[in-house]
Amino acid sequence: MTNPRGTTRAVALALVVIAVLIAIAAAAVPVYVQTRLAAALRASLGARRVAVTVRAGPRAALAGRFDRLILTAEEFRAGALPIQRLHADLTGVELDRGRLQKGGELVLRHLEAGTAEATVTEAGLQEFLASGGTLHNVQVRLAGGEATVRGTIRILAADVSAMMRGTFVIRDGRRVVFQVREISIGNIPLAPDIGRALSAAMNPLVTADDFPIPLRFTEVSASDGELVLRAEAAR
Repeated sequence: MTNPRGTTRAVALALVVIAVLIAIAAAAVPVYVQTRLAAALRASLGARRVAVTVRAGPRAALAGRFDRLILTAEEFRAGALPIQRLHADLTGVELDRGRLQKGGELVLRHLEAGTAEATVTEAGLQEFLASGGTLHNVQVRLAGGEATVRGTIRILAADVSAMMRGTFVIRDGRRVVFQVREISIGNIPLAPDIGRALSAAMNPLVTADDFPIPLRFTEVSASDGELVLRAEAAR
């Protein structure tokens, strides 16, 4: 004869186990999505490290909709500019789930708002300027809101020392450029217009289109050996 108490306890235990399994599955879905997002970003950016955190219910996460998405990517290139670190905090995000699952592509369908900050080191700027081919033996110093660039340029088969000092400026919220205010070649001061012509080859340093999310630059600062770009994110 079946013991009613034993049956009740078994049913209760089964319900508890089912509830725990459902809770575990619900928690696992965002983690799975975070992993897929991080892998897609790492592949598209060629970044050394990517971390992603999402805030969303299980169904919304599987559908590619997130109340909040926080991402950090380290050591990649935005266009030709080496980025040390990008941190973005986004809200109201919707991704193309099909393209993410099938091809690992990160395609943004909707974004309400967000902020982003990208950091560039002196070494990164040196690498960027040297890749232009005009300036050699490049040295960059970022301090006091400005940049001092030293190197050599080729004039009539001779290497001549050059120095430029200037600031970084945002154009139309879409581009960041280096604006020369002081230049000398061979220790001879020259007109700033010549510096602007010399720096034209390296401008813009970066554009909003070079990043994986839609950005509008709002602030740029140069100090303590770093160039920091701040932006609003929205679509």
